[in-house]
Amino acid sequence: MNADKRIPLHDLQKITNDFSEHSRIGRGGYGDVYKGVYNGREIAVKLLHVDTLRGLDDQLFKNEVGNLLKAEHPNIVQLVGYCYETRNIYVDNNGANDFSQRIYKIICFEYLQGGSLDRRLYDHSFAPNWSTRYNIIKGICEGLNFLHKCKPRILHLDLKPANILLDSSMEPNVADFGLSRLFTQTHTHVTEKIIGTQKYMPPEFIKDHIISPKNDVFSVGVVMIEIMTGPTGYSNSFEMGDLAQLRGQVIDNWKNKINATSKYPLEESNQMETCIDTAMRCVEPDRNSRPTIAEVLDILNKTETHIPKRQLADVVLCPTIGSKSTMSDTLKMMIDELENITNQNQHLSSMSNKSSNVRETTSDVEEEVVIGRTEEIKEIVDTICESITPENKITILPIYGIGGIGKTTLAQLVFSDCRFAGYSRVWVYVSQNLDLNKIGNSIISQLSEESHLAEKQMIHNKLRNVLAGKKTLIVLDDVWEENPDTLNSLKAMVRLGAGSEITIIVTTRDEAIAREICHAVEPYKLGTLTDKICWGIIRQKAALEERVDKEQLEQIGREIAIKCGGVALAAQSLGYILRYMSSDQWESVRDSCIWNLSTQKDPSSRIHNVLASLLLSYSHMPDWLKLCFSYCAIFPKGHCIVKYDLIHQWIALGFTEQSYMFDPMQLCENYARQLLGMSFLEYSKTSSTDRTRRQDKECMYFTMHDLVHDLAKEILSHQINTGGNKCRYALLTDCSSSLKLSVAFPANIKALHFRDCGKQELCGGAFSPAQCLRVLDLSECFIQKLPDSIGQLKQLRVLCAPGIQDKMIPSCVTKLSELNYLDLRCSQKISALPDSIGDMKALLHLDLSYCYEICELPESFAELKQLVHLDLTYCRRISISKSFGGFTNLQYLRLAGQTNIDVDRRELSAVIGNLTKLRYLNLSGSIESMITSDKVDSLLASISTLSSLEHLDLSYNEACSSIPENICNLRKLHTLDLEGCKKLKKLPDRMDQMVSLKVLNLKHVRLEELAVSRFNCASLPRFVVHASGDRCCSNIILLQPTNPVELWIDRLENVMSVEEAHSIKLMEKQKIEELRFQWTVATGRFVDDKEVLKILVPPSSVHILTISGYGSVSIPDWFMDIRRYLPILSQLYLCYFPKCNNLPPLGELPNLQWLGLYYMESLQEWNMGYTSGEEGASELPKLECLTIEHCAKLRIKPCVPRATSLFIRGCDAMLSSWGESPPHNGTSSSPLTQLGVEDSKVPMHEWRLLHHLPALSWLSIVSCSDLTTSPGVIQRLSSLETLCLGSLSLNQAELPRWLVELTSLQELTLRECAITTLPEWLGELTSLKNLEIKHCEGIRSLPDSIQQLSRLENLCIDGCPTLEKWFESKENMMKLAHIKDVQVFPLSDYPPDSDEED
Repeated sequence: MNADKRIPLHDLQKITNDFSEHSRIGRGGYGDVYKGVYNGREIAVKLLHVDTLRGLDDQLFKNEVGNLLKAEHPNIVQLVGYCYETRNIYVDNNGANDFSQRIYKIICFEYLQGGSLDRRLYDHSFAPNWSTRYNIIKGICEGLNFLHKCKPRILHLDLKPANILLDSSMEPNVADFGLSRLFTQTHTHVTEKIIGTQKYMPPEFIKDHIISPKNDVFSVGVVMIEIMTGPTGYSNSFEMGDLAQLRGQVIDNWKNKINATSKYPLEESNQMETCIDTAMRCVEPDRNSRPTIAEVLDILNKTETHIPKRQLADVVLCPTIGSKSTMSDTLKMMIDELENITNQNQHLSSMSNKSSNVRETTSDVEEEVVIGRTEEIKEIVDTICESITPENKITILPIYGIGGIGKTTLAQLVFSDCRFAGYSRVWVYVSQNLDLNKIGNSIISQLSEESHLAEKQMIHNKLRNVLAGKKTLIVLDDVWEENPDTLNSLKAMVRLGAGSEITIIVTTRDEAIAREICHAVEPYKLGTLTDKICWGIIRQKAALEERVDKEQLEQIGREIAIKCGGVALAAQSLGYILRYMSSDQWESVRDSCIWNLSTQKDPSSRIHNVLASLLLSYSHMPDWLKLCFSYCAIFPKGHCIVKYDLIHQWIALGFTEQSYMFDPMQLCENYARQLLGMSFLEYSKTSSTDRTRRQDKECMYFTMHDLVHDLAKEILSHQINTGGNKCRYALLTDCSSSLKLSVAFPANIKALHFRDCGKQELCGGAFSPAQCLRVLDLSECFIQKLPDSIGQLKQLRVLCAPGIQDKMIPSCVTKLSELNYLDLRCSQKISALPDSIGDMKALLHLDLSYCYEICELPESFAELKQLVHLDLTYCRRISISKSFGGFTNLQYLRLAGQTNIDVDRRELSAVIGNLTKLRYLNLSGSIESMITSDKVDSLLASISTLSSLEHLDLSYNEACSSIPENICNLRKLHTLDLEGCKKLKKLPDRMDQMVSLKVLNLKHVRLEELAVSRFNCASLPRFVVHASGDRCCSNIILLQPTNPVELWIDRLENVMSVEEAHSIKLMEKQKIEELRFQWTVATGRFVDDKEVLKILVPPSSVHILTISGYGSVSIPDWFMDIRRYLPILSQLYLCYFPKCNNLPPLGELPNLQWLGLYYMESLQEWNMGYTSGEEGASELPKLECLTIEHCAKLRIKPCVPRATSLFIRGCDAMLSSWGESPPHNGTSSSPLTQLGVEDSKVPMHEWRLLHHLPALSWLSIVSCSDLTTSPGVIQRLSSLETLCLGSLSLNQAELPRWLVELTSLQELTLRECAITTLPEWLGELTSLKNLEIKHCEGIRSLPDSIQQLSRLENLCIDGCPTLEKWFESKENMMKLAHIKDVQVFPLSDYPPDSDEED
């Protein structure tokens, strides 16, 4: 027995008025039951009778307490505590006073308001509908099955309606274990005493005193009959000896009731008949003829697959609420409501879902631009800059305000502000748990290569090192810690770096925290948005412009916007639900009583407006959507949720409504869309840290706003990570310890997730006590070996166990008969699957991607006929038999990465052709390894028969030289990926008839443009805009359904209107990373280029942007504010801007690494000064390479861009203009180390640029007509180590003499120079280590002085036919004896130029 559950006797006497008659609520053969309130909770107190057979009495007590401590299940009454105390009492013994001992044996249970089942059975109004009675039968069987599966086994032995208690939602709980016995492996036992209620006892127990699990089966059969007939039905029929007649009466009686009350009479009637037949089997006189309780459950489960899930009752938007009601009262009601929904859903979702679907590939969420925060950004940055002085080297600026107001977004904008360009930057998400070690490790990992230090001292030592002498900007997002000591420890930790300058931005909702943690500056309170801006958001989300009653709704909407409290999140969620409401419903939302509720902490705070708007949105959700939304609280704040995994978990937990039209996968896709529209889910801007997941182009990720997560967590608070028996979901961070240490009632857990487990090794006890588990996520655990205890989770539907380190997985995993989803990806050491894997008849989804060592699949693998999703990506050694073609239910198949299929090559086409339900097929880079080239056409022909196919990936298969005409028969195909099929020369003529085809990827495929333009789909990544024949519109609208990673929109001059450009909703395509806009130079336009570009605002996900052929004089506003729209832009290329005379503030792009400006003929000036005039600001802090070509008028001032490489071509004004005005920061130094100059006519001594490059080590000069220089220039080249001279003209008959003054020169390359001889002074370049002479056909010999180059290690002569003859002389070769590596390449060794596309 557990001492923690012991309750003192005096406490029990107090709460039951010393076990008074008034407190007694029941009597039994072994004790009386009393009601009391203990620690604020109603409990039932069972006081066992004093028995003269004291030994038996003690044993009964120990049995009952021991059994209850082991029994943790939703259908088992829960033990609250017990008492075992001895008291001396004063007694009258035949007139003499005496003391006697009394032993109090007391068991305390949870009190269930529904009372016992036996009392309800006498109530004629009890459960007139069949579904309620069936749910009670099913719950009793679930509880009893759990007892029988315990180790050691628990038998009840007195199961009857009086020992079955009901809660307020009619959920049955098996109670009273006074007669239970514990058994080990034996199935039967003989006892000498008959104890219990004889009516419910089987004949073998009454006659021969035999005990076995079949005793309880007999009892449950009697109970089932009484639930269906009433309390006397079984007794009367037994006495008459006619159970067959009883069966007929039950069927006739219930059929009439079902027909009168059920929406699904046929299905429920069949279920009822199965129940009475099963009950009859349970009361068979011969115990060997009775089923086990597990078999009974299996029979019941099968009846549910044919019964539509009944619709749950609609919830009133705002129940009756008194004037003193608070927001917490309403939340409490919603929590109770969710509990009811969950309880009703429990029995309606126990069957396995047998259908699935392919994931979506398009985005439906709108990406918003930050509104109205420009002034706040400037004010915060100015405050920080002013606070940094020689005396103060650390600034902590907290930003505080209500949730959802935009604190994190504002911090992100400050974080990327270019005035912090010279800082090392660190972002740490903190949330409720301020873990100093975790924060320290996060800072270290972002500033160095090291992470996951365990010891506090090690972390502090490393912080001293990484912070020392640096300017560092740290953002601590979402801080909740109130303890001043902890906050002071945090301050001390970030001050560790000697000579460092630390700026910290903290976001928090609490002003007290902000004032406690601030340093050197006052906290910044973030104000709300204006009502006008909120109305603009609602107007947009509600699609008001598309409504005929928009004028009527205008004023109502403005009044609702006022109630949003100036918070964008509130406006977004309300706007979405208003979209689908009538004007009367708009008024109901405006006038809802929820707006009048106050919060307990601060009734005047605007936070209740935000929470009220979210509660209103939540209250309008259908019941199934409420379950799906609240479940998302199981993921940590800020977690990147994989869409496909989430949907499978919803299905596994039974969160889908019944539909004859849509399967569960399609329903959940719709739920996700609704939650996105309401902003309760958001598309994540960052992808998973899992490399294999990032490579999956179709993978989508969700995240939740903090405030929305708070709401979900509050609503689910009674079901997640609680100590109560209603806890259904657990999110834990320790996978190395027993689950019982973290969860009080593990048997109740339905979903278990582990996060941030690091290198903790998974142990079986971390999950095995959760016998009713349906979802188990081990993706963040270190799985050395999958524990054998996994086989005990008989109800498991979803198992995510990637990265297993062992060579095998336990065969017991195949005993998981309910498992639908199995993820073993990246288990790179697994060499084989269990031979019995074919026993997993419910398996729908199997992911074996990147399991490199699996050589073959077991023969039984072919028995997985129900598979819907199979991923064998990069299973390079795998071989599977031709029975693979028997997977006729398969909808999603990935064989990418040279998968080998061991099947007769002549039959492979037939194997693929049998997969008639296939919707997604990925054969990227694998066809050549599967079949010979002469069988490719046959394979493609078989694929063309898959009429359900929607997405076909044939990328990087050079064996595909043509696509068969019959592929046009794939009427549902929307995506065809032919990227990298370099030998493809022709597409089918009838492809223009493929009406569903939306995306055609032809990257690295060279086809005639006209052959592609006639197709009614978007050819990607290069999409060519064509005007229609009647010049009414263009084909740009074909881009509307696409969301590629790379997009090139060519010939934008053919766009016919700004409306059609707007229709593609480019800004919403958040998968795009590389984007190119291109107009044809010097051609006519239908719409001005600026108007088109104004509409085509790129999504914020873009990393690389190219704009070419832009013909307008000025650029649109979004381009002038490019930092805000494209915060992560790393490469920008602007080409052929013949009229444009200004540039956007490129210096404000904090992440720009590559910048190219080409053929900008009108551009005269690029001012590198910071736009605000801030002294000392650093331009383009991450710029690595700057290329400027043919910008003849361009002058850059006042300083050199801070790039490491600069290439200039045809820009003489740039070379000669630098230095005309002093730089704004008072220094002319530059980090630039590489410079390339081409096509310059300005004498080299006029290249003022060289005066500003003290660190220059690499210089390339090509096609420059005058290389005369000056001592000043030569002095500036003193650090030059590498020089390349190319295309020296005929008037430069020899190398320039100033080379000898380059004393640091180590590498010299001469390319395509017209010189005929090399000077003898070449031997004076004594530091030279490498000499290359390429395509200098006039050079006849090397000078004798080459022997003086003692440090020369490498000599390369390439494509110099005349000089080659010089090397034929042995005497000449002797001159080169000191050189380690001499290479001579004849001109003929060069291959012809390839015509392949780069």
